[in-house]
Amino acid sequence: MLLLLMIIAVVMCWKTSWLKPLRKQLWRPLSPAFPYLNKGIVGRSHDISLIMEWIDFSNEDIFIVNIVGPPGIGKSALAIKVGDEVIANGVRVFYINMEEIQERQKQVVSSKILSLSQYDSKQLTNPFEHLRHWANARWLNIIILLDNCENSVQKQRDELYEVIEELLKYSDKKIKIITTSRSTLMHLENYKTHKVGPLNEKAACLLLENRVPHLLNLTEKRAIADLTGEVPLALQIIGALLNNGVNPPTPSEIIASMKKHPIPTLSPLNLQRNMQLNASILLSYNYLDKTTQRIGRYLALFPGSFDKVAVIGVLQLASAQLRHNAYFINPLNDLISRSLLELDTDSNRYVYHKLIKSFFAAHAKSSEKKKFLAAFQTYFAEELHQWINEYAVDPKKAITKMDKEQHNIHKFILSIQDMTYSNQGYYTNIIITFNKVFLSGYLYLNLVQENYLNVSTKLLIILNCFS
Repeated sequence: MLLLLMIIAVVMCWKTSWLKPLRKQLWRPLSPAFPYLNKGIVGRSHDISLIMEWIDFSNEDIFIVNIVGPPGIGKSALAIKVGDEVIANGVRVFYINMEEIQERQKQVVSSKILSLSQYDSKQLTNPFEHLRHWANARWLNIIILLDNCENSVQKQRDELYEVIEELLKYSDKKIKIITTSRSTLMHLENYKTHKVGPLNEKAACLLLENRVPHLLNLTEKRAIADLTGEVPLALQIIGALLNNGVNPPTPSEIIASMKKHPIPTLSPLNLQRNMQLNASILLSYNYLDKTTQRIGRYLALFPGSFDKVAVIGVLQLASAQLRHNAYFINPLNDLISRSLLELDTDSNRYVYHKLIKSFFAAHAKSSEKKKFLAAFQTYFAEELHQWINEYAVDPKKAITKMDKEQHNIHKFILSIQDMTYSNQGYYTNIIITFNKVFLSGYLYLNLVQENYLNVSTKLLIILNCFS
């Protein structure tokens, strides 16, 4: 009995968190070539817990977890952290960087897995065939982490799927797979997608503190977190800039530069390419076809969020010929699938992350900007006219619709203000009527949402120029 109690006590102690570093050190040799995280990961505890729950082998509903998200969001770091936690639990993890595999993916991936498992893969003419036998012979659980699958998804999707499907088919539930990519994997069974978003402000400030201890005050951290949109790669680049060289830029210089030129600031040539935000986003941009690239540039010229109706309305006006709606909607879906554009399902409105928006806007040609502005003015002049008519029927509904378009209304009015006087006529009359109907009287102020009052005050100042 005493011996049994001692064994139970040892097992319980072994599983405690303070022995985790020892467990990792003991089990890591069974996961050869698994990368180390240089710095701790912050703000991802919920993501880690959720993925750990999915890849636990007691969960027989999920065998593939695809970690997706936009460029620089920290997909690889999250996946490696999860793998690190799995290793501490005594499970082998095989890591393969898919970015390094450009061709013959099925055979090369098979060969790498066999090599990591210390399977005698020399002189194999068909590693994929041997992979089936290897998977079938598994008696211990294994996690396979396929990192940076973007190129595979775009160019060799069928081969990637075949490898994954064969591993799961022959392993009798002894293998689970984690993938990271910017695009969602499709048409696979027992599959779960986990979308990674930006950090919150607190985690972003902590990441900065970890990178440049005691160099930034809280106000500077918050300003940088906001300007980078809490994107981990952008925050790491800022940290590298502040630590770089003999005469690094000051925090105030970084903040000023970010406000004017965010993408060039976050793409310093004196850092490695993987620490340049422009190169990271450009990888996704280059996978888009020419039409989607052009639509993406136009969309970045909207000042804020936008709905599908506005996209079709504005871009149809900007187009040189009448287009079918699918011509504009298909690129929207493509941008979403590649994690470059977000759709808020509650409001059915699209929005770019501020850094991706800056990238696309910077690539917009001057001719595209002119076409967009003219189309934007025509479309929203008509929208204002319709809202004025709707207000007479249902004021609250009209104001709620207008509230969603506040950024677009603001841009529209400013753009009209910049016109020469002779060209303002039609637009000015609409704005004056809009001012009288919406922005005057107690009825409007009683109905408008409280968070819109600051914007309405700005609009009143602008509109006074026309009244």
